[in-house]
Amino acid sequence: MINLKEFFQKNNNYYLKKYIIILLIIYFLYHFSLWVLTIHSKDLTYQNALSNWDANWYNKIILEGYNEKSIAFYPLYPFIIKVISILLPFQIPAQFIGTVFSSILFIIFNIFILKIINNPEKHPEWLIPQTKYGYFFFLFAPSSYIFHSSHTESLYLLLSFLAFYYVNKNWILSSVLAGLCALTKNQGIFLSIAIACMIINSHELISDKIKKFILSGLISFSIYSIFLIYQYIVFSNPFAFLDAQKYFTSLTLSFSGYLNSFFDIIRYKDLTRFSIYESIYFYILFIFNFLLFKKSKPVFFYSLFCLLITPSVFSLMNAFRYTIFIFPLLFTLGDFLSKRNFIFLILLTIFLIYLNHQMTRNYVLSRWSY
Repeated sequence: MINLKEFFQKNNNYYLKKYIIILLIIYFLYHFSLWVLTIHSKDLTYQNALSNWDANWYNKIILEGYNEKSIAFYPLYPFIIKVISILLPFQIPAQFIGTVFSSILFIIFNIFILKIINNPEKHPEWLIPQTKYGYFFFLFAPSSYIFHSSHTESLYLLLSFLAFYYVNKNWILSSVLAGLCALTKNQGIFLSIAIACMIINSHELISDKIKKFILSGLISFSIYSIFLIYQYIVFSNPFAFLDAQKYFTSLTLSFSGYLNSFFDIIRYKDLTRFSIYESIYFYILFIFNFLLFKKSKPVFFYSLFCLLITPSVFSLMNAFRYTIFIFPLLFTLGDFLSKRNFIFLILLTIFLIYLNHQMTRNYVLSRWSY
């Protein structure tokens, strides 16, 4: 009989690599099979099923450009998809290109994980999963379908991973990657600050620390400023993307409204079971984020601010999606959970697969899946 706890805890590099490859194959086969079966059983079209929610907004940006509403979405992802669609010798719907593009980026991310496993002592432990369950917890987090759909998450995941990967190898490249992250999602601003803080850790003199921090910040901000300049030219407002948020959230920008969003699970009586799950999931991530504090303070604060910004967009009902790319937290929490007892691991694994199944299916059905 297999000891599940021992299996998930065991950290033999060779078997961990094989486990990651096998689980990744299962992940893709399971998700795409579920999509195909759902699309055919509900008489849907692939074109419509793969362009739900934000994917539809990216399609509009690619086809029509920005307007006062769509400027809420960051530009790097739709820009890349637009370029790819122009370069292709035949016409393919943007959501199909986005699905393939995101899937490829996610595979590349996993290739880097496998590469680091060969020499784990040269990298911080939070950069990769230390146990099998650490990887499982990340891969089958509730909204992980997002990594192979027409969304920004795979692009941001890979860019942020590489920014951390190169921070001690090539600080200029790391700063550039952080700047590109800031063109992909708003959390890229926090990443840029974290990268600048990590860069200065390798210097002893205060003057050197200040110099590198400023230079790194300037590199990242100069890239991010492209978006601000574009908005100023087109909309006469470099922060038009902030004004556009009013079209996508019922929350006010007041501090009290922001604080209240943390307690929707208490305030509202008509919450669905999945919105309750999302709130609980968020609280768990928020509490266990402190596991990162001893591992890396810049990474801890980066993860913390990514969590804190989540309620600013439609309360905690986006928690599954807007935490999925914080891989250091998910790896670390999964590693921590791998040490729990057998019954707990069985129940948690079943529940994670259930949530993952529902969110993956909900996406093509145009039901809430974030």
